[in-house]
Amino acid sequence: SFSDSLHVVSAGPRLIKSRVISLLKKHNIAHDGIYLRKIPGKEGKLEFKVRTILEIMDKNPGDVVLLGDDVDLDPEIYAEIIKRH
Repeated sequence: SFSDSLHVVSAGPRLIKSRVISLLKKHNIAHDGIYLRKIPGKEGKLEFKVRTILEIMDKNPGDVVLLGDDVDLDPEIYAEIIKRH
């Protein structure tokens, strides 16, 4: 099944949350959650994003579309999610 929910996951610091919310509002993008990394933290970017995305997927069964970029770790993160799921 397909859900029309959008969850924003970023390894960016929580202090940018208001900027993320403003950007989503500016472009009229509804979202179901914004997940940002606690910094400093023991959890690295890859670990944070894999754990968070898998938790979201567990709570929202169905098809998933992962959107990212190739500037940092998204390709490796998505490969790890595919491997685990």
